[in-house]
Amino acid sequence: MTLRVSMLASLAARLLDARAARIGVGIGALSFAAMLLWAIAARPSLCAYSLGILTYAEQHSLVAFAVLVMWSFLLFHTVLPLGTITILLAGYMLGPAAGLAQFVSLTASSIILFELGREADRHYVERQLAAFPNISRLIASARHRGVFFTVIMRLAPVVPTAVTSLSASYLGLSRRDFLSGTLLAGWVRPVVFAALGSLGRFAPVCGIDPAAGTWPG
Repeated sequence: MTLRVSMLASLAARLLDARAARIGVGIGALSFAAMLLWAIAARPSLCAYSLGILTYAEQHSLVAFAVLVMWSFLLFHTVLPLGTITILLAGYMLGPAAGLAQFVSLTASSIILFELGREADRHYVERQLAAFPNISRLIASARHRGVFFTVIMRLAPVVPTAVTSLSASYLGLSRRDFLSGTLLAGWVRPVVFAALGSLGRFAPVCGIDPAAGTWPG
């Protein structure tokens, strides 16, 4: 048992040596540091800040969409659990169309991570997992059903985009199967969560009267 745990730890360390993983960790650390510094320095009133952003997004929707695309593109290179929060807030500010904008970012970042992940030694992964026949069978099944595997991973609400992209690459899925699965299902989560976020407009928060459409003075 101890040997198997050690082998899995060794495999994880080897995979983290990939350039894609290092890029994700770096972007994640910078993002977290920036948010922490902002929270310490600004100490904004949550409602006042939220209403200010909402007003700006309504008046400059193209800028808001551009920021969403760029932020999501960087975010999807990490495993930070902020994608769902981002699209819920974007849906609140920009409506369901925000989901399609985030899907563009998801697709672009997924292609980059998939290609970077191909640098990993797939044969090394297979050798390390040879002692785990059940896992090996699952990997073989995923490889032969690449589109299905990608669709399931894209629909699973708890699987970060970066994990799906790197897993598909490490496991040896073909580029065609990965892209097909991403295009088939990658839009579902962003659009659904954006639509849910847009329903927040009907909630009486921060002094907004959703029925009258009035803002606090």
